[in-house]
Amino acid sequence: MFRLLSHLIALAWVSLLAAGAIQSHRAPAWAESLAASKDNAGPAPAPALFERIEQGLYKRNAPVVITEAELNRYLNAHLRAMSTGPLAENISIDRFYVQCQREGFEVRLLWRATNNHPATASMRFQVTRKENQFLIEPVGGSYGRMNVPRGIMAPILPALQSLATSLKSELDLAFQMNQLKFEPGKIVLDPRLETVAR
Repeated sequence: MFRLLSHLIALAWVSLLAAGAIQSHRAPAWAESLAASKDNAGPAPAPALFERIEQGLYKRNAPVVITEAELNRYLNAHLRAMSTGPLAENISIDRFYVQCQREGFEVRLLWRATNNHPATASMRFQVTRKENQFLIEPVGGSYGRMNVPRGIMAPILPALQSLATSLKSELDLAFQMNQLKFEPGKIVLDPRLETVAR
C-alpha cells in the first residue's frame, strides 16, 4: 500500500512539473499584440516626458499625467533592456511593455533564446509611499501562462535592473513628486504640496 501511494505521489509531481513546463512555454494573450507592435511601431516621435516632469516640478501647480502609450513610446525610443545575468549570452530581449495598473504596474517582456524560440514573462510591481520615499516592490509575475510568486522571477531581474539604471535621471525626477499614482492606462505625478496630507 505504501509503495503504491508513493508511486501515485511521484506521478502527481511529474504531472505537475510537466503541466508547469507546458504552461510556461505557452504565449499569453498579450504576447501576439506585443510582437506585432514592433512591426507597426512606425516613426511616431517619443514624447518629451523628462521635460514635462521637470516643468511640473518647477511650476508645482498641476499634476503631470503620462499615458501608458506615451510611456511605452518613450521607453522603446530611449532604452534597450539588456540582461546582465548568467543567461545574457543566450537571451535576446525583443520587446518590453509597461502596463499601468491600479497601485502599480506590470512589465511584459518578449525575448528569444539561442534556438530562436520565443518566450514571454511578466512581472508585477506595487508602488507605495512610506514617509518621504516611494517603494517599488515586486509582487509576482508569470512565465508564459504560468503565474508564479515573486521569488521565482529572479532570472529576469537583471534585465529590469538595467532598465531602471538606464532610467535613473527620469526616476530621480519623478520621485521628487509629492504623489505618484498608478491607475489603469496612466501615471499621475502630482507635485502639489497639499496632496501629501491625504
